Amino acid sequence: MHHKATKRILMEIYQIQQSEFRKKFILDFCSFFHTDKPPAPFNKNRPPQYLYNTDTPLILGRILPEKKPYCLASFLIQIRFSVEYPFQPPEVIFLDQIHHPHVVKDGSFCYWCTSCNFPEEWRPTKRLVDIITTIINRIDNPDLSFHCNTELADEYQNNYATFYKTALQHTFKYGRPRH
Repeated sequence: MHHKATKRILMEIYQIQQSEFRKKFILDFCSFFHTDKPPAPFNKNRPPQYLYNTDTPLILGRILPEKKPYCLASFLIQIRFSVEYPFQPPEVIFLDQIHHPHVVKDGSFCYWCTSCNFPEEWRPTKRLVDIITTIINRIDNPDLSFHCNTELADEYQNNYATFYKTALQHTFKYGRPRH
């Protein structure tokens, strides 16, 4: 990764930690400055070794959605920046299971997917705050014209009561505390 991109990511992480943005996102881990102290989402267990064995920057943090049913918990996500960042979007994976049309079964969050129909959504000028805000907005307000989980998009559109009930169950079962 280019030095300027690394510097940019570090500046943006610092801004997130210092701002009111903490009401939307809790930073739990950053591969740039890790310690032997386990980050919060791993409780008393040592973090997985793959977090430290990376050539590309990686952060773990919890998003704090604003709308029900997702606002009843936080969800741990992994953001991995490619060596082409900021010209390519980061990879976003939900490490907590979430019932949502923009998240596939392996946890991948689909919105800036370069192989999808919407690569123009990504711009190199997007900051980390913009990335996280977009993730939260998509969780709170699914865009059914663009989704990666067709089954859940259909359920959301055609049987919202069932969708909501399952999303609520998943939120209680897999979600994390919001502090």
